[in-house]
Amino acid sequence: TDGITEAMNEKHEQFGEERFLKLIEKNRNLSSKEIINIVIKEVKIFADNFPQYDDITIIIIKRL
Repeated sequence: TDGITEAMNEKHEQFGEERFLKLIEKNRNLSSKEIINIVIKEVKIFADNFPQYDDITIIIIKRL
């Protein structure tokens, strides 16, 4: 959702779609739960306690 890509750090830089897509691509072979945990962890690291004004919602659908 936009809560992930629009998450900001203290420099007011957004996490962004490109960073999000690269993260998904890099971890695509992991389980859905592992991907979700990695995305949330990386967004938190990026934001580094900077206040966020949107929620983070993520749904992973994998084709088997």
